[in-house]
Amino acid sequence: MIKINNDFFAVQCDLNKYIIFNSDTHKIFVYNGQLDSFSAPSKANSEICKSDQVTELKCKDQLIGLTLCVSERCNLACKYCYANGGAYDHSAIEQDMNAEDMKKVFHELLLVYPKGIMNYTFFGGEPMLAFSAIKEFSEYVAEKSEKLGLDKPHFSIVTNGTLITKEAWDFFNKMDFSVSISLDGNKSENDTMRVFAHSDKSVYDVIARNLTSYGERSFFLVAEATLGVAFFKKYTSGKIRDYLKTFDDLGFDAVSPFVAESAECDLNDPEIVNGIKMFYSDLVDYSFEILLSDDRWSKTPTYILSAIINIIKKKSKRTCTAGKESLFYTKKGKFYPCQMYYSGTDQSLGCISDIEALKKTVSEKKRCYRSDIRECQECFARNFCTLWCPGGSYLFCGDEMAVAPIRCLVQKAIGKRIIEQLVKVYNSDKNKIFVSNLRQLSQRYSWNRLIEDKGVNIK
Repeated sequence: MIKINNDFFAVQCDLNKYIIFNSDTHKIFVYNGQLDSFSAPSKANSEICKSDQVTELKCKDQLIGLTLCVSERCNLACKYCYANGGAYDHSAIEQDMNAEDMKKVFHELLLVYPKGIMNYTFFGGEPMLAFSAIKEFSEYVAEKSEKLGLDKPHFSIVTNGTLITKEAWDFFNKMDFSVSISLDGNKSENDTMRVFAHSDKSVYDVIARNLTSYGERSFFLVAEATLGVAFFKKYTSGKIRDYLKTFDDLGFDAVSPFVAESAECDLNDPEIVNGIKMFYSDLVDYSFEILLSDDRWSKTPTYILSAIINIIKKKSKRTCTAGKESLFYTKKGKFYPCQMYYSGTDQSLGCISDIEALKKTVSEKKRCYRSDIRECQECFARNFCTLWCPGGSYLFCGDEMAVAPIRCLVQKAIGKRIIEQLVKVYNSDKNKIFVSNLRQLSQRYSWNRLIEDKGVNIK
């Protein structure tokens, strides 16, 4: 992106044609002429996207999400694992969380959040090591929530996928779970970094067997891929379909690829940087292609979907729910903003043994606002960024208010390409199906309706 001033940025299309993006209002213009002669367009100029600010619903009596770290063990030894095999740099806990542990936190948190908890996420380590406790607790919470007149809770699990059984498969169907499986790509791509702790079996083969052996599936299934330096060094433009074919073949509803944040990812290496930019530009192109289709739109990666919606709706996500509307709970009885903070013992918000103190800490916790960061103030993506994460900044940079350079690079590549693609949508005859598919996806992924019937205006 070419910076004109702190509000206006440009993408050059050809010698005298530019796409102009206003980072404050999210208005997009096509400008013909020399860039040094550009002046801010008047209201009479044609806009690609415009809409009103969306106000988020906040309820102090209800917790948006509770993540339960049900196991601090793992049967894998992934080479890029930030959680140290689930132990999070703490002394290993061999005993997993049991159903009574989970029931206790459910009842204690009702004293703080009398309207209940919207979403329960089971995390680890490897949460499937505590599956029997998860099963008992989920059924208990669903029954209790109904009796207490609370909103029906939603359940999700983040797993490596190797321990899923027929019993678990049927249970996920019954309870309408959202299941996230860590899978990085085809067998070669996945097994390079993801290996068993005490076996030389193929992790990919075990996951593939589990996903194709247990019959019909009604629960939502998404892959979370973590891609290392080797992947981006060999990636070539236009190969996105080859990469995504694995996930289609295994029946995933969607896939969200992320860059492994490690010292090996040297952003001074142009080969790595160019590979990352190419991959994510291709991923945006693919996302728009399926958003303009009649039957494949549901496979859009969530962080790309969110960025598109944020631009169209002028919806700014400048902060994070962690520690305010969502909490992370551990076997030791301690609460943290999210799993990214667990490695730092000083980041604990409180204990289950003193729920009143927790309530006070959460109410007084100051939010981290992206708009307070100087680098973000000068970025064209400052209002629609979906990849900034204070927990990630704390974990990988040692400071909540730092900018993680890898995430910043990815977001800029995604944002630039989205803006270019929105102009193509404007100039096509498929904008109605594009808006319709966006609306359906926003309702699927969001607790609030981000796009109402009259909420999008793409001329």
